[in-house]
Amino acid sequence: MNYVLISISSLTGRAKAIGVHKCNGANAGDIYRMFMLETAVVILLALLLAAGLVYLFREQADLLTGVPLRLLFAPSNLYAPFIALVLLFLIGGCLPAMVFSRIPVTQVFQRVTARRSGWKNSLLMVQFAGSAFFIGLIVVVVMQYTHVVYRDRGWNPERVASVSSYSPNVNREQLYTHLRNLPYVEALASSGPSCMGFVQNRPIHDAQGNELFHPRNGWFDKDFVPFIGLKLKEGRNLTGDRQLLVNVPFCREMGWTDSPIGKQVDEYGTVVGLLGSFAYSSGPDDADPIMVEWYEGVAQCVSVRLKEPFEENLRRLNEEMKQVYPQADLRFESMEQRMLDSAKGIRMYGNVLLIATVAILFITLMGITGYVNDEIRLRSKEIAIRKVNGAESGDILRLLSKAVSIIAVPSVTVGMVGAYYAGRMWLSNFRDVVSQSVAVYALLVVAVVILIISVVVIKAWRIANEDPVRSIKNE
Repeated sequence: MNYVLISISSLTGRAKAIGVHKCNGANAGDIYRMFMLETAVVILLALLLAAGLVYLFREQADLLTGVPLRLLFAPSNLYAPFIALVLLFLIGGCLPAMVFSRIPVTQVFQRVTARRSGWKNSLLMVQFAGSAFFIGLIVVVVMQYTHVVYRDRGWNPERVASVSSYSPNVNREQLYTHLRNLPYVEALASSGPSCMGFVQNRPIHDAQGNELFHPRNGWFDKDFVPFIGLKLKEGRNLTGDRQLLVNVPFCREMGWTDSPIGKQVDEYGTVVGLLGSFAYSSGPDDADPIMVEWYEGVAQCVSVRLKEPFEENLRRLNEEMKQVYPQADLRFESMEQRMLDSAKGIRMYGNVLLIATVAILFITLMGITGYVNDEIRLRSKEIAIRKVNGAESGDILRLLSKAVSIIAVPSVTVGMVGAYYAGRMWLSNFRDVVSQSVAVYALLVVAVVILIISVVVIKAWRIANEDPVRSIKNE
């Protein structure tokens, strides 16, 4: 679209050349062939440049897309870029050729004043709307990623590292004692599993033995609740066998409307505490019924909170585990890093979208520049006459800004509305989603329009402050 916009904007500069071709016998078909060849050369050069960039940044591209380039550009997948290239060729070649082939021979002998504003305004609207759409979408992705990774989930993963997969020959009590004596370990506790997610394999039955529901189950030792920072709405922490912690959705499933403290749950035990709102790494608060049981001794998942500097101490911890347990493959992993990894798909999508947004925004700004240059060239006499009649530089800038604003405001608004609904569709893939605020999109509309107007002002600044006598003399 930008290529077509710049081609059509160059009408005033190329019209006489096309007229000369026609004077020398060129017909409409010749003009079409000329522009098709020109477009083919431009696309070929762009394709070579793109291939060079892909080759130079192939490792980063693999990380960015999550797919090896040899698979991405496999013969079975080449139809997609081929279709894109054909569309680029047809649109980029046919539209300018259609406009230029209609130029009459008489343009050789007179100054071109045709503005072709319909074509240019339509193409600018598409570019503005597309840029706004991608900017709105990237903001949604960034907000969702920040929400998934950094929001308060009702427990504290800061400087926590845990291990749950290791050789069964490792004595858990000895491991626990060894970890407690390390100078860079601030606190430790055990659970089964960690707060990253619980299992769901123990059903709850009613008094007649009928199965009611399957809660998510966890097992904590006496230290895990204060260690991980879980809050209790009622009751107390686990201190012994057959004691349970439950959450509000569990009470709802059981049909309890009053305090759950002291109530019996099947053969599992007695509720001693009601958990406050909390969530796993990828779920909303209180999404599932949860039942936590007491664990005597050291549970399967051992977690430690390390002192600062965390990364250095985590490296020291894993090196020491390798020396003490060389055959156990015992490696502690950062809980915060695991939460980042759980949002890896969002981050990769966001990175690809960010690159696309920057590229499209850059192309759009080029289009605005070409449009403003063409408007200045066509309206230089008008601007000079306005200045002779008392117009200030600010009046000229407002004149040009208003012309672009009439196109930008509705186009950017349409693009943001599209981004809002596309964002809603994308967010429907997640259980835990960030709220979409209309105010955010409204601010984005204002920001994008200000950016567009700023480019117009910068480009028009020289002509707005130029001596009008010079412009008229040039005419």
